[in-house]
Amino acid sequence: MDIKDLEAKDANTRGMLFVIISTVLWAINGNIGVYLFRDKGVTPEHLTMFRLVFSGVILLIYQYIYIREEVFNIFHNRDELIKLVYFAFCGILVMQYGYFVAVKHSNAATATILQSLAPFIIVIITSINYRRLPSKSVLIALIIALVGTFLIVTHGRVDQIAITKSAFIFGMIAVFGCVNYNLVFGALQEKYSTILVLGWAMTISGIGFSLVFRPWRTSLSMDIGSVLGILYVTLLGTLFPFLFHLTGLKNIGAQKASILSLVEPVMSTIIAVAFMGAKLFKIDFMGIGMVVCALLLLALN
Repeated sequence: MDIKDLEAKDANTRGMLFVIISTVLWAINGNIGVYLFRDKGVTPEHLTMFRLVFSGVILLIYQYIYIREEVFNIFHNRDELIKLVYFAFCGILVMQYGYFVAVKHSNAATATILQSLAPFIIVIITSINYRRLPSKSVLIALIIALVGTFLIVTHGRVDQIAITKSAFIFGMIAVFGCVNYNLVFGALQEKYSTILVLGWAMTISGIGFSLVFRPWRTSLSMDIGSVLGILYVTLLGTLFPFLFHLTGLKNIGAQKASILSLVEPVMSTIIAVAFMGAKLFKIDFMGIGMVVCALLLLALN
């Protein structure tokens, strides 16, 4: 094995490690949200504000330090500015806020699985745009995912909903945001750096959200647990896993990254049950397993 092969192997190993670390950090993130909502009186509005504003400002500072001449370029083109605003509010903001409200009204595992339905919606939209049916394997994956979601939401009974309506509705809102995030982001990323787009989108949506909902008007007990939890969500739950995932993606490619990202719903479930007291039934685990298998099948295609 020559030096180039060794370097390629090392890059592949590092890439896989970075992606796995990012997915584990994201899995912990939802469960930290449960802790803050349940034990510290933090609201989804507080957490959304902190997460978006702080992460966005940090990314913009990073961009300004290393490539400052490009920081305001995105504001020079009207069409791209409209895309950025849409991406900020209908993509990132809707995805983040919807996810945290779903977490509050259910648990991190359920909210993560619901949000994981976004790739299937993207497949359907893409198929409609190109006027081409998905492959048989993708259709099978879609059916498996829908059945798995049905089991999670109803415990297998048509006459009941096992999770609260708020959890389901905001979980679907998070899916809508995730779909917009993926579809609009690609268009902006073709011309601008990822850090620049996300930095502005997070900052704009975070400030706009804060001005409308005014989370600071709700009392918040800022003890050491609250501070550490909010810092985790902002840094280890948003900023660092995003950078780790990007680094890993460059080294191993989108397909391997998608497959390794399936660690997130599995880890989120384990943490929710083992440490956060989430009560899941056997049929819930069956549903989660079906969604994960469907996502794996989709990633392979």
